[in-house]
Amino acid sequence: MIDSSKDSRHGFVLTTVPGVRLRVLHMVRDSRAVAFSWQRARPRPEVHWTSAEMPRYTALYVARMWIVGNLLAVLLRRRSRGQLVRYEDLVTDPACLEDLTRADNTPTEFVHQPVERLLHSVSGNPLRFDERGSRPMRLDDAWRQGLRRRDYLLVTAATAPLLKLYGYALRRSTRG
Repeated sequence: MIDSSKDSRHGFVLTTVPGVRLRVLHMVRDSRAVAFSWQRARPRPEVHWTSAEMPRYTALYVARMWIVGNLLAVLLRRRSRGQLVRYEDLVTDPACLEDLTRADNTPTEFVHQPVERLLHSVSGNPLRFDERGSRPMRLDDAWRQGLRRRDYLLVTAATAPLLKLYGYALRRSTRG
């Protein structure tokens, strides 16, 4: 079973279920990219009876959510078997997921699906409702130019220890 939720609480519950052998894929994305994403206006396609947008959050709120979510994912990875994958690495080399399936003869069928199908099924991503089906994944780095300087500095300062741990540059640049 693959649970693509973004909430580690589901994983912690699964660690208590007898007979469940939990493997965790902790996917992390640069906190500044996440902040930029949550500030964009995005339609809610599942709300078809009226026009509605996904919620938008402040940079500081997103930074707090990002820190808590990633720290919980680290704890969950320690309680179970798991792997850390950076979004940017997955986009450039989808084969990095195969390491997750090598040990213990874990089934690999899901790894050989188009990666965009895996990611776009995740809760909260409006692309999961796109009738055109899977679209090729591409590196989305619009945040590098689009995130306001104030928000960039705020999110960088708040999340710097984890950004550094995950191998992200702390200075603003046009590359990761």
